[in-house]
Amino acid sequence: MFVDSVRDSTHTRLVCATLGVAVLLTALAGCSSSSTGGGREDRSAAATVSLPPVTAPSVQAWPGRSATFPTPPPVPSTLPPGVTVDRADPSSVGVAAARIWLGWNTITDRSPFDAAVRATGLMTRRCAQRITATPPTGSPDADWTALARVHARAQTRAAIGSEERPADTATVAVRVIAVTQSFIADTPLPDRHPVVVVTMTRDGAGWSVTDDGRHGCGVVTR
Repeated sequence: MFVDSVRDSTHTRLVCATLGVAVLLTALAGCSSSSTGGGREDRSAAATVSLPPVTAPSVQAWPGRSATFPTPPPVPSTLPPGVTVDRADPSSVGVAAARIWLGWNTITDRSPFDAAVRATGLMTRRCAQRITATPPTGSPDADWTALARVHARAQTRAAIGSEERPADTATVAVRVIAVTQSFIADTPLPDRHPVVVVTMTRDGAGWSVTDDGRHGCGVVTR
């Protein structure tokens, strides 16, 4: 009886152990299958995700610069008040051009360019177009800024200088001109005495300021 009981008990434990191992193996297999299948599904899902569209960055606005170039000013049809000229005399044309070119008014002018434009009425058409077609896009230099702080206005006098110059021809004349700039300003400013060179050519309108062949159009400061 005892032997049979032991045998039955041992058999029962073996059956239970076998069933336990089988259940454990089944569970492990299920976990492995679920993990492997899930990985494939995750990778497949990740591969089909649509990325958001790329948005271009906004345009950067740089300080101190304009997005468009300024409109070229027109050539004035008249000379500034107080300036007279004899177009048959190259010296008269040269002196008048120098006075206007250096007749700065920092109250109304944005830069020396505005004064140069006022002188284009004494220039050849080609020279005047070259001046007006290239308005400055940057800020005025430190000298102009200092004058503008005290609202300086230049009153100009000019005379033919004593320096040697090329002899006149029938169509070309060069003048070296001594200019004096006297300023009206909020605070006293010393006079300035620039010396300039003006090259002129004679055409149907008489003598006109032209290109000197080296420095461009207009009044050239020495």
